[in-house]
Amino acid sequence: MGRQLPPVSIIIPTKNEEKTIKNTLESIFNLKYPKYEVILVDGHSQDKTVEIASRFPVKIYYDKGTLGSARNIGVRHSRYDFIAWIDGDHHLTPNWLQRIMEKITRDENLAGVGGKMLPFNKSSLLASCEGFELFSWHEKKGVKTAKSFGTDGTVWRKKPIIQAGYFDEDFNAGEDVDLGHRIFKLGYKFETAHRAVLYHVFEDNIKDFFKHHVWYGRGRMKIWRKHPKVWGFVGTFYPFFYPVFLVSIILSFLLRPFAILATLGFLIFLFRSYQIAKPVKKFGLKFALCIPFVATLRCLAWSWGMIKELL
Repeated sequence: MGRQLPPVSIIIPTKNEEKTIKNTLESIFNLKYPKYEVILVDGHSQDKTVEIASRFPVKIYYDKGTLGSARNIGVRHSRYDFIAWIDGDHHLTPNWLQRIMEKITRDENLAGVGGKMLPFNKSSLLASCEGFELFSWHEKKGVKTAKSFGTDGTVWRKKPIIQAGYFDEDFNAGEDVDLGHRIFKLGYKFETAHRAVLYHVFEDNIKDFFKHHVWYGRGRMKIWRKHPKVWGFVGTFYPFFYPVFLVSIILSFLLRPFAILATLGFLIFLFRSYQIAKPVKKFGLKFALCIPFVATLRCLAWSWGMIKELL
């Protein structure tokens, strides 16, 4: 094991996770790590999530509020100085926690460290495309800025969470990016432990995929309202390019000026698709070809979610 690593509080916010929570908890209790506690904060699930979780040595709390409030409950009931954020549909590799903790404990200015996330349900083309795109994005840019750091399979120091004033309980999505930005402004930083691998069960049907990303879109708009400089105007609203592009294609058959706009949009789409597909080609040609269309669907969902939040 090498040098002695400090104990960790693993916090899992859940709601209706009966299909995946058993696998998640089994992977947690198979971790090769000396000492940790597991806290589950349930949003009053209507299925067997809590019943299944009760079969494991976990502390269970309940919350009727937002995801932000659920995370705060977990932090306030945690015993240790490091918080590992796990979702109810994650599968951890045995050395995941050890490798992250080896990195975060070497630098007291590190507020959080994430690892690699890959799709667990690889048999689904949709889930694989979403997972491989996320993996490639982190491989390319790393996790070094507040605007891109979240709780999805990461470890945070508890001290900066408290210093920054905990999670905003008005947020039900994007609460991690909001807090990450406030922590970043205190002078902390975030990084990636590339050898720490975690698997995630991504949505395997278009309906659930779209619904989930509409939810993310609402959080994206909340973040922009509170911290307009986190992503900037272009970085926040670029998803709207895709619905505008599709509308311009339809209108181009009726009005000639829109044909020019549609042509320009198509060239931008091709360039952006190449950027997205290039780092994913190592996973296979079919993923490289499909991921641009999955990214388009995601941006359409984000756009709809942002509009709903504005309204």
